[in-house]
Amino acid sequence: ILTASSFAAMFFLGVGSAIIGAASRNIGLSPFQIGLLLASQNVGFILSVISVGTLADSVDKARLMFASSLIIAISFFFFYLKDMFILNLAIILIIGVGIGGYEGAADAMLLDLHERRESLFISVNHFFVTFGGLIIVQATSIVYFKLYMGLVPTFIKEKQKQGFS
Repeated sequence: ILTASSFAAMFFLGVGSAIIGAASRNIGLSPFQIGLLLASQNVGFILSVISVGTLADSVDKARLMFASSLIIAISFFFFYLKDMFILNLAIILIIGVGIGGYEGAADAMLLDLHERRESLFISVNHFFVTFGGLIIVQATSIVYFKLYMGLVPTFIKEKQKQGFS
């Protein structure tokens, strides 16, 4: 179960890492705003990898993964719920903290669980990062296509025309 949860966590790490690039132009963000979002996410990621990686030596890694999952779930719920850019900049920082928590705890947990064939499990774990990134890109592409085919509610189209601030 812990190995599967690590793979799932890395899948969501991929989703969280790619979500800005996958959706940002579709919701009317400027290149400057996209850059700020990416920078904010990376600051949260770096700080979290350092702190969770350090904590992973003394705290149960499964608990650290659970805390990261909770952070990401709550953050994904609130991300672009409101279209205030500054609020979403703070939320993407928290998403970065969550995905950094996965990175800091998942590999360490797998190394503890699988003393033999550890490189296989680490490689599969990181495959799920790529897979998560691919899935979110495909999902946003489908939504974008449906938006322009008239399959998405009109209020979303209107919101996109107005742009997000």
